[in-house]
Amino acid sequence: MTPESYTIIFNKYWKAIVYFANKKLNDMDMAEDVAQGSFLKLHNAFERMEKDQHCKAFLYVVARNECYNIKATEKRHRKVGRPEEIAVSLAEDILPDFDVIETEILTFIAEKIEELPARSREGIKLLFSGMKSDDAAKQMKCTRKTLLNQKLKAIAYIKEQIKLRYG
Repeated sequence: MTPESYTIIFNKYWKAIVYFANKKLNDMDMAEDVAQGSFLKLHNAFERMEKDQHCKAFLYVVARNECYNIKATEKRHRKVGRPEEIAVSLAEDILPDFDVIETEILTFIAEKIEELPARSREGIKLLFSGMKSDDAAKQMKCTRKTLLNQKLKAIAYIKEQIKLRYG
């Protein structure tokens, strides 16, 4: 793989890996460190990677393992004795990694939002940022009804894309 393809992979997965690590650690600085380390390991192993999909899986595994290592180190430094803490600790070890699933779905939705027509994309982003419908419509210089119709069409498109991808 070429340096250009590494740059493409970096740009494609950086936010997702940071988000994933932050879900595990609840610490954005630490999550960015984990992502940076994951990409460094990918860079070192990059020549052996054959496909983009292999790189993506590699990044998630490296990030997950680093998060587990950080959490294990934190566990050793604090006392784990209360039944709730033991239950949470065991659950983290045996449950499926829902953070990977959540990250993948949110990344997919973000990609589909970027595929929307410019005005619909702008409206959805304003509404998803927490702006009220009336304020978003004023900012876009359209009626509230037009904005909400664009929102409904955008959501229908995204739902359709999710069904096509995930069945």
